[in-house]
Amino acid sequence: MYTVSETAHCVMCNGPDAFRCGSCLHQWYCSKKCQKSDWSVHKILCAQRKDFETRPSPDSRRAILFHENKSVVEFIWATVKWFDLGDGEGVECPDDSLKAQFSTGSLRGMAFNINQVRGRKLLKCLDIRHRDAFLRDGSKLNQGIVMATKGKAGHPWAGPIVAMKHQDEGDDPIYYDDIDVADFRDVVDYFLAY
Repeated sequence: MYTVSETAHCVMCNGPDAFRCGSCLHQWYCSKKCQKSDWSVHKILCAQRKDFETRPSPDSRRAILFHENKSVVEFIWATVKWFDLGDGEGVECPDDSLKAQFSTGSLRGMAFNINQVRGRKLLKCLDIRHRDAFLRDGSKLNQGIVMATKGKAGHPWAGPIVAMKHQDEGDDPIYYDDIDVADFRDVVDYFLAY
């Protein structure tokens, strides 16, 4: 059974929160032990967060880019646009500015709302964007994911990868939100478990 918390919780053990990271102020821990255990992952984005407070445009959403050819993970701004499905229905989609990160091939998204490693249901869906055919198009193993997972990813993720966050928690999310440092642990755990 997965736990669900409406309030801040320790990112490592789901325990009640006692304090936030003193640098980024966006990650909660119940103890110094949990904070130390998370540091190798958290430090990757912690210092970058302050540079991504204000959206450059109303259509921009904070996303996380895992670089293909270098051991770098960084925040980026992804622009979304409304895609009309007809009959008053629609959905936000990353626009062509995000596709530039992928250079070739079509994009696919994999949404998830469970962290299997930590045994918790996420309040909002996270979305992994990748090339549709990254396993057969000659894409190189993603070095950002290798670095973030210490080479222990459960799948050979290749090509550039972008993580985004939805405003909705359901299986069919409509709107995007800004991803944050607190979501990064869930993304890394997804790469470890998938």
